[in-house]
Amino acid sequence: MRWSLDFACGVSVLSLQMSTAKALIAFSFVSTACVFVGLLGCTSLDSSWGDNSQTTLKPTGLPAPKLDAGSTILEVAFVSIVIEKPTLDPVSTGNETGELLANDETDRKTVRDGVEEVWRWIDETAISPEARTTLNLNGLRAGRVHTQSEFERALNAIRRSSRDDAARLLDAAAVGSDISHASERIPCRMGRRIELPVRQPGSGDISTLVSIGGVTIGRTLNTPQPLFAITLQPNDSSGIRLRMQPEIQFGAMRQTWVGSDSALRIDSRRESWVMDELAFELAVAAGGTVVVGASHPSLGLGEQMFTGTTADGEVDHVLAVVRVAQLPDIMAQ
Repeated sequence: MRWSLDFACGVSVLSLQMSTAKALIAFSFVSTACVFVGLLGCTSLDSSWGDNSQTTLKPTGLPAPKLDAGSTILEVAFVSIVIEKPTLDPVSTGNETGELLANDETDRKTVRDGVEEVWRWIDETAISPEARTTLNLNGLRAGRVHTQSEFERALNAIRRSSRDDAARLLDAAAVGSDISHASERIPCRMGRRIELPVRQPGSGDISTLVSIGGVTIGRTLNTPQPLFAITLQPNDSSGIRLRMQPEIQFGAMRQTWVGSDSALRIDSRRESWVMDELAFELAVAAGGTVVVGASHPSLGLGEQMFTGTTADGEVDHVLAVVRVAQLPDIMAQ
């Protein structure tokens, strides 16, 4: 009797296992069929995607970044300009009369007039007379644009023409020239200092001459990098007061402890030659533009900051163009 019960249980288990195996085989068959039908559907769908008349793909991308309503946004661009054209050699060109040089001198004058045409639409009197005189002695010019459309027209007339894609890539990577060609949007807080480098750090020891109060001061600095320290202060509901101070950072990085009311942190920075006497300040409204550049002919600190050499060995001149793109909401109200 016991043997019969064990035998019956064994048969039941075997039947259950066979049923399970059949179910798995059936499920596998159905899955394979579904995959096959899905592939057919994908092939049909893919053929419809290839037909532009049936389906139009809409480009997708990341949403535009949100700007802090409490920040002032500065749009900064370093624009490369042509100061003068190279002189052509009459011997190498087969011209023995010098007529070619005369025409080239006319071209030089035309380009110089183009530079002055740019500054014609910039109000340099927006800066105090004392600061303007000190800047001019050091080969620097600065002011506020008073007619934006005319300024842009004059600037485009002497803007260095875009070269091939490789040259533009080198400029974007900051290796096409030793002075900056960057364009960026910088969020700023009132009273907070931001640094705007105008060129890459130099190599080795470089001598710098600065004229302050009728006295010429010279220093030899290791790997110097000139920049502008910018601070903003509220002026009225329609604008700000923008202060730009030339500085030169040099030497190796040094760590110092910086303390506040609630914390103590390590600050790593290079030693800096701060030129308070060359700082200038001017009022700028929302949408207003400030331009800083070297005088012509370039000399002194202006030449060191805004004149360089391209990867092709050409002389490169730039203008720093700073536009107040946004004011804090609390000032706009």
